[in-house]
Amino acid sequence: MRTYAETDRVDLERQYKEKQMGRPVNSRNFGATGTDAAPTIPCRFYDGSSSVEGYIVAQKGTNKFKVYDGSTYVTGFLVDEIAPNGANEISIVGLINGSDPITIKKMTNRIATDWNGTRYKWEAQDDSSESLLILTPF
Repeated sequence: MRTYAETDRVDLERQYKEKQMGRPVNSRNFGATGTDAAPTIPCRFYDGSSSVEGYIVAQKGTNKFKVYDGSTYVTGFLVDEIAPNGANEISIVGLINGSDPITIKKMTNRIATDWNGTRYKWEAQDDSSESLLILTPF
């Protein structure tokens, strides 16, 4: 039987439990882009002076990532811009066959959501010169 102090502590832990992200993106989709062996998710981010191409190192939330371009690490949030131009801004752009690029608002392991709320299945592909995020509408 628990004492009052133990019950109170457990209730407080439940009350202040941190929110966890749903299904994080599998880490096999992270890493350097442009290699045939392992296609990865490409991204762009602002490195303090300009928008640069980079890749995801870690996922911190459904819309928060740690990225790297070979010289600069940045942890930031996804924004609705093809080329981010502010501190801690990251963009992931997906392509649908025959359509304009689509900026992604949030990503989980199997689903990418754009800024209009449209959900897509996604797949990282590589054509030996660059990695692409290919989107398929539901």
